[in-house]
Amino acid sequence: MNYVESNQKAWDKLAYDHHQYYLKKLLEGKLKLNPLVLKQLPDLIGKSVLHLQCNTGSDSVLLALLGAKVTAVDLGIKNVEYGRQLAEAANVDIRFIQSDVVKLDETLDEVFDYIITFDGVLGWIENLNAWGRIVKKMLHPKGKVFVCDSHPLYLIWDESHIVKGQLVIKYPYLKKEVEVEESIGGYASDSKEATNYYFAYTMKKLLDAFSSNQLFIETFEEYDRCVPGMGGDTPVEEGLVTHRHFEGKLPILFSLWASHR
Repeated sequence: MNYVESNQKAWDKLAYDHHQYYLKKLLEGKLKLNPLVLKQLPDLIGKSVLHLQCNTGSDSVLLALLGAKVTAVDLGIKNVEYGRQLAEAANVDIRFIQSDVVKLDETLDEVFDYIITFDGVLGWIENLNAWGRIVKKMLHPKGKVFVCDSHPLYLIWDESHIVKGQLVIKYPYLKKEVEVEESIGGYASDSKEATNYYFAYTMKKLLDAFSSNQLFIETFEEYDRCVPGMGGDTPVEEGLVTHRHFEGKLPILFSLWASHR
């Protein structure tokens, strides 16, 4: 089974809708970074940033507007095409590369001050250790990597029950199997029919991706809120959402900073 090819085709079906959604926000002055991410970013002016799994480039544009020299990577062919169009509309210079992230070194041979990836990224990677190898290889000796994504413990629950105040396990935590869906979309696009594969990860797999590649985790944070589309059912501050029955009780996202040992 070619998971990568299927996922590429699935994401390409969403690309036009995503581009239109974020282009509209850009033109209206409403395009904004995840505030949980923005609060943690250092001064990026003049820094080289590798933005992994950039989708149609909206966050890549925002990183560039912060002064970073951005190289943005995505699996989707159309995602990259629309990313270039969005960057042009925003009048920022971004290099977009279409690639499976775990094979990025076949296309790119550079190191970066920062490697940044966030919001719905890690679960599309079958082998996180291979992902960690790419991160290590492309991180400047004094560079840092930032990740913000779904908390491993959040990925086990049935969301249709969370909104009712019930915690019902839908996906086993310890016995992970590839999750197969026949549709994709829902936050910036109507759902499209497309077979896609998701690889939920445990905390062990997450930590192993760093430790097995001699990357040192400097900080680790957990949050009970997220941007719309990542979970949650009740708006809170700064455009974020939480689960009203589990605010302060259930982790939805994590973030971390890591560097070379």
